[in-house]
Amino acid sequence: MAIVFTYSCNDSDSFKNVENWVAQARKIAVQKPCTFLVATKSDILQRTVSYEEGENLAAAYGMKFFETSAKEGTNVNELFMSITEDVLNANLIEETGRRLSERQLSESQRKLEPEKKKAPQLLPNWFTKICCAG
Repeated sequence: MAIVFTYSCNDSDSFKNVENWVAQARKIAVQKPCTFLVATKSDILQRTVSYEEGENLAAAYGMKFFETSAKEGTNVNELFMSITEDVLNANLIEETGRRLSERQLSESQRKLEPEKKKAPQLLPNWFTKICCAG
């Protein structure tokens, strides 16, 4: 099981709420979950919460920390891969008492990555150059 606590880099109220959310989660969690603190909108220049503040809060609660930007695609894949690895390892440890090796993790990552297929060309090249040029 994993719990992802998120706040926005430009919303200090959402950051302040993380402590309450953690307290609530601890009250209802049946088992010890893998926990993550995720800062969203890291691409925004008008930040009200610094990287260091997020990192420190995550460390205080023993969580992994990621700053993400859906707009720019920053750390989104890395976050989901980390969640997957941690949950798989937590379940494996619970069932067998051992972790996945680096090789096994690498193999499982390859299985999760989508096949890269070339998209069919819907418009002729001459049209794309006219309408879609930078």
